[in-house]
Amino acid sequence: IKRGYFNKLRKVVTGADIADWANKNLSKSDDNYKRRLCQDLLDRHFIFSVNESLEFSSENDAYYIFQCDRPKIAINMVF
Repeated sequence: IKRGYFNKLRKVVTGADIADWANKNLSKSDDNYKRRLCQDLLDRHFIFSVNESLEFSSENDAYYIFQCDRPKIAINMVF
């Protein structure tokens, strides 16, 4: 996803992708529980919102990046 003039983020996922994963892999049928889990991922900095939103959105236009894939982390600067 392109962000700004010179910055491109790789390895982004949409909120819909994360919500689909939760629906397929969690045994609980409670949608509220799954939504809280996704919000907890964001609150605990396992995922980061590309547009710096504090609320998790399960929409296709909400983009997230996992903590280990963030730019400017030393391991991700090695080519």
